[in-house]
Amino acid sequence: MDKKYLIHAMGSIAWGYVFFYLAINLGTIDILPDWVLFVLVVRALKPLSEVVPSAKLLEPLGILLGVLYGFQWIFKVVGHPIQWYLFTVIVSVLVLYFNFQLLTNLAEVARKYGYPEEKKILQLRTVQAILTTVAAIPLPWEEVSYLYFGLAVVHLIVVAWICVVLFGLRKKMSLAYDAPVEE
Repeated sequence: MDKKYLIHAMGSIAWGYVFFYLAINLGTIDILPDWVLFVLVVRALKPLSEVVPSAKLLEPLGILLGVLYGFQWIFKVVGHPIQWYLFTVIVSVLVLYFNFQLLTNLAEVARKYGYPEEKKILQLRTVQAILTTVAAIPLPWEEVSYLYFGLAVVHLIVVAWICVVLFGLRKKMSLAYDAPVEE
C-alpha cells in the first residue's frame, strides 16, 4: 500500500471529527452535518484496514450510522426532528462504540509507524468515552447546571484536542512520507 492513501485517510477522519463535533446552523440547517463523519470514515477504512485489519469491521456500522444521521439531518431540515428517546439512546451507544473503536485503530496505526501520538489518542479516547457516558446518565441536569456546563466544556476541550492530535499525526506522517530517504 502506498502510504499517501493512509495519510489521506487520516486527514479525512480528522476532518470528519470536525464535522461531527462542530455545529454551525443556518436556521434549522446544520451546514456541517454529522453524517459527513461516517461518509469520510467509511471511505478511509480501506487504507486504514491495510495497516490495522480490524478497522474494516467498522464499515457496516459506519454505513448504518451515516444513514441514520442522514435521515436525522433531513428530518431536522424539513422541521420534523426525530425525538424518540429509545432511538437516541441506541444511536448514542453505537456512536460511543464506533468512536472508541476508531480511535483505538488510529492509535494502532500510530504505534505501527512509531509515532508517540498512540498514547495521546488512547488517553483521549478513554476520557471521551467516560465523558460521553456520564453526560448520558439520566440525571436532573437542570438542578446541577453548573456541573453539566463544566462537563460540556471539558468534553469540548477533549474533542478539540482529539482533532489537533489527529491533524498533527497526519502532518507528521505526511512530512515523513515527503522526506528524502537517507542512504
